[in-house]
Amino acid sequence: MRPTLLTTSQAAKIINKSQRTILNYIGKGRISASKDDVGANMIDASELYRAFPESHPDAKKKHQEKVENSPGTTEVLRVKLLAEKEKNEMLIRQIESMETSFNKAFSILEHQTKALDNELEVSRKKRKKFLGIF
Repeated sequence: MRPTLLTTSQAAKIINKSQRTILNYIGKGRISASKDDVGANMIDASELYRAFPESHPDAKKKHQEKVENSPGTTEVLRVKLLAEKEKNEMLIRQIESMETSFNKAFSILEHQTKALDNELEVSRKKRKKFLGIF
């Protein structure tokens, strides 16, 4: 089976680093590379995964399985879920309290607006009476 060769750009994408970082790793000997016909660095995929095992697709799957199947994961998630539910309930109570306050303030404003409208009407009537306009 032929080895899978990667360009420095492809290797950079796989390990979430820049192409410059890959070139630095090659220069420091952290990753070995060969040159192609035009002199570009080519990295064997197995070499990349040797240097960065956490980047290997199988490693990511195994890590996810390990996390999902770890004994405390369910309990930790249950505790986090309970905490989030409590936060939601507190936020709901705050919203309800704010709605009540808003409704009270709105009711007061409506009452004051009606009172001012009545005062304005009385004032207009007095002015008309004063000026002799009926």
